[in-house]
Amino acid sequence: MQLLWFIPTHGDGRYLGTATGGRSVSFQYFRQIAQAVDDLGYTGALLPTGRSCEDAWVVASTLVSLTQRMRFLVAIRPGLTLFCHFPK
Repeated sequence: MQLLWFIPTHGDGRYLGTATGGRSVSFQYFRQIAQAVDDLGYTGALLPTGRSCEDAWVVASTLVSLTQRMRFLVAIRPGLTLFCHFPK
């Protein structure tokens, strides 16, 4: 069985939807989680996407060199993706 963890790129806290008791977003925190997940033998981690999240592609590309076996699953939310139309 392959298990993946979650890297909270929008902040982490005890109470869902609030900043109460929350841990702020930082690269050091992402690195700590990614390396712990890798050391514990998980297959990888999910990186969320959204307006309040750090860019999942950038986070994955910076963490990939700091882990040995880990894979990163970037969540895609098509309903939140903005498309720009430029007239010809």
